[in-house]
Amino acid sequence: MDFLKDIVKSLDNKYATVLSDGETIADCEEFVDTGSYIFNALVSGSIYKGIPKNKVTCLAGDSGVGKTWYLISFIKNFLEQNETGMVVLFESESAVSKKQLLERGVDITRVAIVPIATVQEFRNQVLKLLDKYEKVPVKERQPLFIGLDSLGMLSTTKEMEDSLAGSETKDMTRTQIIRSIFRVITLSLGRLNVPLVFTNHIYDPQQMYASKVVSGGKAIVYAASTIIMLSKAKEKDGSEQVGNILRCTAYKSRFTKENSSCETRL
Repeated sequence: MDFLKDIVKSLDNKYATVLSDGETIADCEEFVDTGSYIFNALVSGSIYKGIPKNKVTCLAGDSGVGKTWYLISFIKNFLEQNETGMVVLFESESAVSKKQLLERGVDITRVAIVPIATVQEFRNQVLKLLDKYEKVPVKERQPLFIGLDSLGMLSTTKEMEDSLAGSETKDMTRTQIIRSIFRVITLSLGRLNVPLVFTNHIYDPQQMYASKVVSGGKAIVYAASTIIMLSKAKEKDGSEQVGNILRCTAYKSRFTKENSSCETRL
């Protein structure tokens, strides 16, 4: 054991540890309440937990299914759980307004919205954010939540340039850039105990009868600890629609059984 401890010390890595002496950055002891007992159970296995506080969570679904509604719910509950907590929300859809947050009871004095248009912008700005946050002494750090609404709407620098030039060439770089984003930030999120929740689109694959696929390639599947696929059905009172029933399926989960599902009312 002494030899193993000596090896760990010689690595000059402050996050390395002998497991019997401490936790790893992969361990998750804190969760963000989602605002729904049954949704908490779906993503964490307990009605009293929620999404993991040091990992990446993806909310995927068709347009208008309720992805942003859920994200705002997470933000509201995070701020209520953490009296000094802060939220940085990267926004690409112009879907989140000040009025909307106020109506949902979100403390907007602790929320910053950062408009972005490309995946490169998101990569560069989230890296700057995490770097600045890491430089704050541990005892002085306030809890931080990072949101992105949505990854699916982000373009690339090349696509923007091609559009301005009138070129119709398909951009083949987007998936690689998305992969690079999560390669460089996932470990930092774990070290700093910062949750990242992003919304994303899904699409129908070319193969017949195949299930829908999350936009962004396999990089999303590898990087996110939890991927929840959302779909909806109309809730009616007679012939009048009074709301929606959202079906939530754990497409990927590190804490619960994959492909388990639940329904919530909106």
